[in-house]
Amino acid sequence: MPLRWFEFEPDLAVGQVTQDFKAGFFSLRLFIKDATIAGLTNPENIDFWKTKPNKDPPKWKVRVNIYQCESLPPADSCGTSDPYIEVWSPDELKVRTENCEDTNNPIYYESKEVLYEFEDLETAPPLVLNVFDSDEGVLGVGDSEDYIGRAVIFFRDLSPDDLSNDD
Repeated sequence: MPLRWFEFEPDLAVGQVTQDFKAGFFSLRLFIKDATIAGLTNPENIDFWKTKPNKDPPKWKVRVNIYQCESLPPADSCGTSDPYIEVWSPDELKVRTENCEDTNNPIYYESKEVLYEFEDLETAPPLVLNVFDSDEGVLGVGDSEDYIGRAVIFFRDLSPDDLSNDD
């Protein structure tokens, strides 16, 4: 099985993560042995384990054209938010839109780019867009970010019409 990304599900017994979309992601490769074959399996005898993983998978530039949001929940006491969108970047760079002040229907019309490393769309990490409310205090005192929501897009679930190879 090739390396693939999966979603964690929150452990409801612990109760630390109460919403599915906040649980995170993991990737793995599986090896399953035929139970009818007796004895221990020596990984050196299996071609799969002899193949070294590609240390430098191809790099892909992912351009995200962010247009607008609609009907975001209010995060401020006045009934609106000051939303911005942050695109998760594998290299942990902050890639985000500008704030849209006092609105639940922000319009951005911004393009953002992030670099991903993956072999093919089936094994690519998901594109994650987080929406936050920006609360800037007076003179920078009391600055905080309120989490509003998240969109998770798996490239393997997209149709060819959803993808563009334009420069």
